[in-house]
Amino acid sequence: MMFFYEIGVGESHHRRGVGKQLIAKLKAICREADVMKMWVPTSGTNVAVTRLYESTGGVALPCGDEVTYGYSRESLMASSE
Repeated sequence: MMFFYEIGVGESHHRRGVGKQLIAKLKAICREADVMKMWVPTSGTNVAVTRLYESTGGVALPCGDEVTYGYSRESLMASSE
């Protein structure tokens, strides 16, 4: 299982696909290492990161204000390049 704490992209580089590329690289690492699941916690009120995680295949598992986005084995095995 891979846990990543957050994806940070400098404000001057927002909305350029950098976050998606970083997550795609993490998913590729998971495929190469045969990792079964990847996940990341965030606040449910963080709209920008919510959109990023959903757009990269993350599925929300809400628990109060904290939301964990899980990337299933199927999501990790699908090439995102």
